[in-house]
Amino acid sequence: MFEAAIFDFGGVVTTSVAEAFSRFDEQVGAEKGTVLRLMREARDEATSEFHRLETGEMSEADFYASLGAKVAAAAGRDIDWPADPKQIRRMLLGSLRRNEEMLAVVAAIGRHHPVGMLTNNVREWAAWRDHYPMDLFRVVVDSCEVGMRKPDPRIYRLTCERLGVEPQRAVFVDDFPQNVQGAAAVGMHAILFTSTDATVAALRPLFPRAFS
Repeated sequence: MFEAAIFDFGGVVTTSVAEAFSRFDEQVGAEKGTVLRLMREARDEATSEFHRLETGEMSEADFYASLGAKVAAAAGRDIDWPADPKQIRRMLLGSLRRNEEMLAVVAAIGRHHPVGMLTNNVREWAAWRDHYPMDLFRVVVDSCEVGMRKPDPRIYRLTCERLGVEPQRAVFVDDFPQNVQGAAAVGMHAILFTSTDATVAALRPLFPRAFS
């Protein structure tokens, strides 16, 4: 029934982004959940800073400067916000690890079907590709490279087009509900990643050859 599978990056083939960002909150002296909340606020508005960051329209340094001011305002006091954007990046992403079980699932499906990655990501974070087996993915669509981001329907269609599959024949996995809803809206079979076990259970009947 399904011809291709498409996976998000952060929080699906990596460990939890929310947990990584919570560790960053602790490091800068902010309340747990502050950075993730501020990053997600109005994230789907074309005028938001987070949207501009992930579509390559805003630099990492400018985004962090603005985010630091917002975190301090939310805390109501000065915080230990680094001046160097590279240091902030290391602190934000340094605790992320590969989700080896999900990568094994990607590899298993990829032996029988085309597999893609669709990620909302940041231009200056491109080095993440050096730490993951990108050869598992026939297509990688990165928001900062194509100038659009999930849940824009165009980016799902573009990913399917590059994989050579109709949206109705593709399965999409993401850990953010709005991105899952966006995929479903264009006709994809969309799965919300809540845990590796639950996601594997949802994928198993869709790609039986991969799990036989």
